[in-house]
Amino acid sequence: MGLQVIEIILALEDHFGVSISDDVAEQCITVGAMQKAIVKLLALKRNCKLDDLQSEVWQGIVKIVAEQMGIDPSVIKPESKWVGDITKYG
Repeated sequence: MGLQVIEIILALEDHFGVSISDDVAEQCITVGAMQKAIVKLLALKRNCKLDDLQSEVWQGIVKIVAEQMGIDPSVIKPESKWVGDITKYG
């Protein structure tokens, strides 16, 4: 996992107030997988339904990734891979 991805994960943790373990982060190869992981963490933390968090988490991820990487938010898709699509290096 490259430095850029680690910085994004740290920003996501700060933004959502969750802790993403190294194991979870390494398994999240796509932006959509990271969204699902954060939704699960928030649902446990807030004691609410997963569906209630989908949009909030997606918008937060897109905003943070676009700002961190200096890219157009419209190019960030759930299937976008962290290495190759979002960052150049692993």
